[in-house]
Amino acid sequence: MQLQEKMLVRVKHLKEIKNARPLTHELGGLFTLGKHHIVNDVQFSRGNVCRDAHGNLLTHVKNCSVTHKDGEYVFHTHPKSNRPSSGDLYNAIKGFPARKKNFVFSPTGIWCYGATKQLSQKIRNMTSDELRIQIKSWRFMGHMYQHDTQNINCDGFIRFLRNEGFKCSFLPYSVLEAKSDDHMVRF
Repeated sequence: MQLQEKMLVRVKHLKEIKNARPLTHELGGLFTLGKHHIVNDVQFSRGNVCRDAHGNLLTHVKNCSVTHKDGEYVFHTHPKSNRPSSGDLYNAIKGFPARKKNFVFSPTGIWCYGATKQLSQKIRNMTSDELRIQIKSWRFMGHMYQHDTQNINCDGFIRFLRNEGFKCSFLPYSVLEAKSDDHMVRF
């Protein structure tokens, strides 16, 4: 399933974010596209420390997050989890249609996901109780697929997200290793 618009990113930009991904906090940011839908700028923001050097959540922190500029193509990193969270999914819907693609740079690869018009309309028509239940169901299913996604077996979770109405893909970092820095990856 293709995402709304093509976007081309040089491997060097993807590796830069992958290599900058810290274990103690999230990074977030914005991709800016230039001519021919090619990323020509990457802006970073830093979240607050949420984990110790071993990746354990700090006792006074509920979860990791980062506030960054919003735009059409946004990203953030996950120190530990290898999938978008229920909050990430909801933020993709809230940002739709202005936000075209969302990326999570996880420990093992890159998630690219976005809302569809149908999903956005469905969510906007929900009562607050229905929305709360929907978000909790995404969280529950994320936990059900946690073992698989942590082991780079993402097909089941991708299928689930697509059935929910998201457009979604996963690119393992291992695919990038054989590519030159100037190679273009299409999302």
